Amino acid sequence: MDVLPLLTLYDLHGLGYVLLELVLASLSSPPDQPPAAGASPMLGVGGVAAAAPPGAGLDAGGGVVRVSGGRPPPELQGLKRLVEDVFRDDVTGGFRDYCLEEPGWAPAVAFLDETDRGGW
Repeated sequence: MDVLPLLTLYDLHGLGYVLLELVLASLSSPPDQPPAAGASPMLGVGGVAAAAPPGAGLDAGGGVVRVSGGRPPPELQGLKRLVEDVFRDDVTGGFRDYCLEEPGWAPAVAFLDETDRGGW
């Protein structure tokens, strides 16, 4: 029974990476097409739910969603390596700045920055 709290901690740790991957992948936009002025990361212009961008869809090679012209969504293991090895668990500082430098991830960074950077 003493193992359950530790297993729960591992589950929450893994869930954090899954949620980060989900946010970065779903809110990424192609670098050559910045988000429309006045658009929320979650909603389109004027608060109307945005449709998928042209070129978004399933990759025939493995079912991975990609946005044409943009960087493919980050994968879980790559995110884990960046956060833990490269930025030494500095999610709110170094890793956030790294994500901000990627033009296609600007909507995801804006979403995670809401409520005093509560998403980081």
